[in-house]
Amino acid sequence: MNVFRIPEFLSEREASICYERVLEREDELMALGEHKYPRVNSKDNLTGRYRYYNALEDPVVGPIVLPKYRILFGSGKWLQCWFNAFRKGDRIQPHRHHDPQDPGQKFLKPFTSCNLFLGGNRSGGTIYDGTTFENHVGELLVFEAGILHWTDAYEGDDVRVTMATDIHVRKNNPVMIKLK
Repeated sequence: MNVFRIPEFLSEREASICYERVLEREDELMALGEHKYPRVNSKDNLTGRYRYYNALEDPVVGPIVLPKYRILFGSGKWLQCWFNAFRKGDRIQPHRHHDPQDPGQKFLKPFTSCNLFLGGNRSGGTIYDGTTFENHVGELLVFEAGILHWTDAYEGDDVRVTMATDIHVRKNNPVMIKLK
């Protein structure tokens, strides 16, 4: 299994700024359109708005994360990035970002995905092919988009906030941005 950890990808301060920004903008992002992701157990969740915006265009989050992504992935890649905000009992069911068995994805070339833990209760982690990776504030997990991954029900009394990113070699949808 290819999951790579990059500890302290964001400092605790940078992660805290991003965490607060997501909570500040959550209602605005939720209003962009209806929830369109069936693998989240709640019927209305920020994860289901991933098609409507790119988190890297946020004027607070973008300047913190984009320079680091440029160093890590190089220029010329296309990124789709969204926020996840889970409250007590929320979970994301097993899924893959790239599934060649899905008729809507059969023409996609394999790509890379990331999960950046911004804050919340650290318990639970994210499970990749049956292996649990603990949450660490500011840590970036980089993985092959075809890896099956999920979370168990969130147990914290606060909000677990992450930022997910898919990195492609070409633009596949209108909300993607190009690393320059």
